[in-house]
Amino acid sequence: MSMIGINNLNQIVLENKTTEPDTILKELNNSIKKALKQDDKDSESKDGMDIALTCIDYETNTLTYSGAFRPLLLVREGNIIELEANRYPIGFYADVEKKFVTQTIPMQQNDVFYYFTDGYCDQFGGERKKKFNRKQFKELLLAAQTMEMEEQEAYLQYVLLNWRQEEPQVDDILVMGIKV
Repeated sequence: MSMIGINNLNQIVLENKTTEPDTILKELNNSIKKALKQDDKDSESKDGMDIALTCIDYETNTLTYSGAFRPLLLVREGNIIELEANRYPIGFYADVEKKFVTQTIPMQQNDVFYYFTDGYCDQFGGERKKKFNRKQFKELLLAAQTMEMEEQEAYLQYVLLNWRQEEPQVDDILVMGIKV
C-alpha cells in the first residue's frame, strides 16, 4: 500500500504539479481506488491508508493541511492545537463521497508541527498493559518542548521502550516534528 501511495503521490505532485493538500488527497484517493479496482462490483479489496499532508508557503509563512484519519498536532506557546483530519481513509470506505477539508494557518516562530502514525498511541504497555493513548502522547510532546529536536527523538524513543517493556511492538511507529 505504501509503494502504491508514494508512486501516486509522486505523479500527483511532481508530474501534475498539484500543490493543494485537499486536491492531492482527492486525486490520491481516486488513483488508489483505481489501482486496487475498488470501484468494481466484484472487488474484494478493502485496503486503505491514513495520511496527514501539508504544504508550506514560505512567502506567506503559512502551512496548509489536509488529512485522512491522521491529524496534525501543533505545539504553540505551551499549548497543543490539534488540526483534525477527515474521518475517512484514502482508498476503500464504503460508499461515502469524500471531501477533504483544507486548513491554513499562519506559522509563528518556535511553532512545532508533529506528524505521527497511530502506532505510538496504540502501543500496549505500562503496568496494566493498556494502550499509551493520544492524551498521554500529547502530554509527552508538551513535556519535551524545552528539548532540542534531536533530544526529543531520544526522549520519545526512551519513553516508548520504557512503556512497552516486554510487550511486542504492535504497529508501525513514526513521529516526525518540524520546528519553525
